[in-house]
Amino acid sequence: MNPANLLQQVAFIKEIDKLKYIQRKTRLFNSDRLENDAEHSWHLAMMTIALTENPDLY
Repeated sequence: MNPANLLQQVAFIKEIDKLKYIQRKTRLFNSDRLENDAEHSWHLAMMTIALTENPDLY
């Protein structure tokens, strides 16, 4: 294990945690609550994983 690499990884995790506090203008389905950037990023990541099974899309 490289301690410098671990510190960089922890710094990255702390940085992306800030996404939870950035509110978007998009409302969640069936809710009056606004989506935050972390939720939006997670959803995009899941769509990317799901759609990689279809090579015709890219």
